[in-house]
Amino acid sequence: MADISFPRTIPSITTETVNCGFLRIRDNTLYATNSFYSEGHDLRSNYGILILIDYSVDNIIFTNEPLYTQLINNELPSTWNIDIPNIPYYYKIKAYWCLKVTQVITPLIANTVVYNSTDGNFYSFNVGTGVYTLIDTVTDWSSYCDSNTTRLQYKEVLFYEKTSNYVITKAACHQYYICDRSNNDSKKIYSIYTPGTSVTDTEPLLNGTYDPVKNNPFLLDLTTLGDGVYVIRIDDGHSYWQYPIYDFCSIQICKESLIRDILCTDTDCVSTCDANYTLEDTNKRNILNMINAVYDDIIGKINAERMEYLGIYSIDPDRAATLQEVDNLITKLIEITLRCGVCNDIDTSNIPIVEPPCLTC
Repeated sequence: MADISFPRTIPSITTETVNCGFLRIRDNTLYATNSFYSEGHDLRSNYGILILIDYSVDNIIFTNEPLYTQLINNELPSTWNIDIPNIPYYYKIKAYWCLKVTQVITPLIANTVVYNSTDGNFYSFNVGTGVYTLIDTVTDWSSYCDSNTTRLQYKEVLFYEKTSNYVITKAACHQYYICDRSNNDSKKIYSIYTPGTSVTDTEPLLNGTYDPVKNNPFLLDLTTLGDGVYVIRIDDGHSYWQYPIYDFCSIQICKESLIRDILCTDTDCVSTCDANYTLEDTNKRNILNMINAVYDDIIGKINAERMEYLGIYSIDPDRAATLQEVDNLITKLIEITLRCGVCNDIDTSNIPIVEPPCLTC
């Protein structure tokens, strides 16, 4: 590929930290459009992207340790998840768009790095010796790439903050991911309790084990328990970690279905609606008002609990009492929706639950 004239491709990556100890890097490059290119525009396939990652405790001194140097050879991936230690570090990410070649021969482009798609490796070319050197994962190549004519460059520093050994995220209705960020590869025991029970003398509702080496994140399925408030306890053999799970997705589905039923019907009557339709519509709106009143109270109590116990991974009696209050409200909402039968026509074909959340009166 010949040297590129303007307009040139603008290199760009986006980075973020991901639960379970990953840096997620995405290619966000705007590839140039110009008649100079064979197809009228530059292509991602013209390049291999070399990504080097370094880390620092203070964002001043970076270590350049080989362990944190990553090579991304590629045939068109645009997103990479890179495993990192679960330690608060500043990570310096440098990306180099290197011309793609099918074989490494002389002459090519002096003082540059190329990506050989034949063997999937990056090579540097020394103009003085005419020798190509395989870029390995041991040498720190960032200074070489910075000082030589690698085609395009992009640099970003990202701070990864570890707030907890474990993170619970929602996967689907009644399903959650346990992201293990403990830097402890031993198997963990997890147990699920109701908020008003003691984890020391009560049988759990659910329990099991997971291996963070093989399953991280681990999928926790609470479908058999249904809507409610639960406390998860994770035991690594030395200490345990506790956290509340608010699970009321079936109620949310029911509420959303009722809103659609009221606002999105095919009936367009206003003053000409018959008495039965008007009565049914009024009843639905009254039921929705009841549901919203309890639902809003639930959300308010959850937000207050999250704020008060931010960063605390244990359950004391006061916290357990708050969780029990929310669980009682969720139980009341279930009673309302079951009694009123407001979701008897709900379409659950695209909803991962066992059965509709409400019954017909």
